Amino acid sequence: MKKKIYLGTILTVSLLLLTVFISVSPTLAHRHTDDVVFTGALASVTLQLPSNASPPALPGGTPNHPTTLMISAFDFDKRSAFGAADELLVFMWQPVANNFQPVAVITDNPADAQFWMNTWNGTYIWLKAILPPPIGQTTLFPNVILVQPGDLQVYTESEHSGDRNDASSTFWVNLTTSVKVTLPYFNATGVNSNQTFTLPSMTLMYKSISDEFTLPWSTTFTGYKYSSNYTWTREGSQQFAAVRVHIPDWLSGGGARDYALDVTGAVRWHTVETLTPPSP
Repeated sequence: MKKKIYLGTILTVSLLLLTVFISVSPTLAHRHTDDVVFTGALASVTLQLPSNASPPALPGGTPNHPTTLMISAFDFDKRSAFGAADELLVFMWQPVANNFQPVAVITDNPADAQFWMNTWNGTYIWLKAILPPPIGQTTLFPNVILVQPGDLQVYTESEHSGDRNDASSTFWVNLTTSVKVTLPYFNATGVNSNQTFTLPSMTLMYKSISDEFTLPWSTTFTGYKYSSNYTWTREGSQQFAAVRVHIPDWLSGGGARDYALDVTGAVRWHTVETLTPPSP
């Protein structure tokens, strides 16, 4: 049975300040039998996007999208815990906490979606609440979002057949539908406000630009109310990558004036994502 919480317990200045602990400690030496393991490729990028409400826009303009986002894209293969999946993990900058807050998981795998609801429970990605009548129980943050396979395509394209770790490989992300990220209460500056936005169709292209290097990484879902207490550990070397970003609704005047944002990100051609549940 899912836990229920009351609105009064969450509408505070410190609403859901998810604390993500990033460490550079060695990865797990062995896996438990109840670990959940995903394998495949991963790419990530941080986007600083122009605001339509900043100069030279008219004074008092209202932004139609966040200006600072971090997006991680996963191409999980069939050896993963719940089979193959294409996924995006979206973070939004939270000034009051001086860090990125996870706000959405987009996936085309129903079993993955259910797992992430449990894992990200108590965060801006997923939270049940009880509102005053007539609304009653609702999902306040319903941001584990299931899309159709054709709506999200994350894949690797290589010039050399079968070699996914070649410098000529290209990591592609194609989101062909718009996705609503529901954030009715987001503590951006010490005051909760509605930061709901729609992530539009986009295309991201990653090309490696560095040698491989190892960067141990882990995070723990702990330290906040109703946390799942999972530990997420990532293995596999990575490379810096040049990223070409196309988001026509946010970076375009339309037609011949389509604008591409060129930035730097990272790619892992062979990643192992291990999620370990808390000890009984």
